[in-house]
Amino acid sequence: MCKLDTGAQCNVIPLSTMKERFSNVRIEGTNVKLTAFSGVPIGLVGQAMLTVAYGGREFEAVFYITSSKHAIPIIGLALIRKMGLLPGSINVISLDSYEDVFTGLGKLEGEYKIKFKPNAQPVVCVPRRVPESVKLKLKSELDRLESEGVIVKCAEPSEWISHTVNVVRPNKPIRICLDPKHRNEAILREHFELPRVSDIFSRLSNATMFSTLDATSGFHQVVLDEESSKLTCFMTPFGQYRYKRLAFGLSCSPEVYHKKISQMFDDMEGVETYIDDILVFGRSQAEHDERLKQVLERCRAQNFRLNRKKCKFSQSSVLEF
Repeated sequence: MCKLDTGAQCNVIPLSTMKERFSNVRIEGTNVKLTAFSGVPIGLVGQAMLTVAYGGREFEAVFYITSSKHAIPIIGLALIRKMGLLPGSINVISLDSYEDVFTGLGKLEGEYKIKFKPNAQPVVCVPRRVPESVKLKLKSELDRLESEGVIVKCAEPSEWISHTVNVVRPNKPIRICLDPKHRNEAILREHFELPRVSDIFSRLSNATMFSTLDATSGFHQVVLDEESSKLTCFMTPFGQYRYKRLAFGLSCSPEVYHKKISQMFDDMEGVETYIDDILVFGRSQAEHDERLKQVLERCRAQNFRLNRKKCKFSQSSVLEF
């Protein structure tokens, strides 16, 4: 799907198709900016008023012409409705009305307290050396996490200091994970059972339409209480920090996070959760759309944020979850 800078869905046709089928139609200039729903800009060479025939009727509409070699003709929602291609009962979701759900980092209600086994002995780990080639990326990511309220610099000594594992990813920010071997041995885990993927798929037998939603830095949307935060200190070449949110690497994090997400949607039909993934499904487009709308409304109400670039909407099949 494509949209204008106003957020409206629109009609698009490749230049090659335009020359082949509408060679006698004049192409006019345009200042319109067009993007895919993924946010990628689409280059335009102009626009034209075209006539589309369907069901014995003709419909006039503006089409925006792209030079992209990979584009295919697309008709927007307004023309789809005008042509009567959508039954009136179908509830079409406008994702633009939920832009806040796809913006920034969420903050779920409540605070989590890390519980330790009796007589757990604190451990201070000697910081690992960070290669010079990684330091700039590390500092950039530390600054980003600090600005989002995920971490904060430690102003006082700590009894627990962990190693970190810095995962360097091509063309992506570095991922900082705690490597708290000793601390994980001392943590009392939640032991909240994660669902089996095979069990989830067994409940999809009558579904025909699917959307998979991905959380934005899921663990970081869970707030730690002050005492627990002081137990997550780690050392870097730029000083000592501690987490204010649930950290990647803690043994309790997957279970704590999934428990919260599972409870958030456990009263909804056609919704399955697994760690930071949410699957919405329906037996029809209408049922799927209604359930998707309910999920997005719940995300908004709970201040839970999704990563739009990783979400997939209205798929006829679900291959991974």
